[in-house]
Amino acid sequence: PNLFEVISLITSFILDSSLTFGNGFFDAKSFNVKFNFLPKDPPGWWLAKSSVLKPLSISLALDDELINEDTLIDTNPGWVEFEDYRTEDFRNYGILSVSEVIAKSSNVGTVKICSQMNKSRVISGIRSFGIGEYFSEMFLNHREGFLPGEQNISLRGLVSLCYGYGLQTTLLHIAKAYTGILNDGIEANL
Repeated sequence: PNLFEVISLITSFILDSSLTFGNGFFDAKSFNVKFNFLPKDPPGWWLAKSSVLKPLSISLALDDELINEDTLIDTNPGWVEFEDYRTEDFRNYGILSVSEVIAKSSNVGTVKICSQMNKSRVISGIRSFGIGEYFSEMFLNHREGFLPGEQNISLRGLVSLCYGYGLQTTLLHIAKAYTGILNDGIEANL
């Protein structure tokens, strides 16, 4: 196959954060799916869309020069209160570089970075990656997802978008967005 060529595609509802799974865990029994959950595995060891959307959002702040590779983000004490809502990390990561915010998938770091951005920039930036857009006639059963408009989102909703909540997308959209990151800013046509 050629670079970025889609050979096979299976999408999953797991990329829809409007679905809830008890205490944040995917309830595999109700869907007849088997996972090997080991007691030592932390919550979120499987990849949810929130983990893959953070680099996209943080790249917007980097592009706008709100942060740079030397910026340090204080995530103490492991949670942040923003717009009357508490956002937590898996544990207190302390002071992180921007790359560590991404590597550790820090919700707190992401909120602190994205709270500096305005609504139109976040929404247009996420849309520029193709999230919420019609993809291609080639994939007839493919959903375009959902990305709220600027007028329909609060400041709390805005930072939630930055870590993948309040929107719906598909694996194909995320794969296409990452081709730009992996290909020096040039998105591939999948």
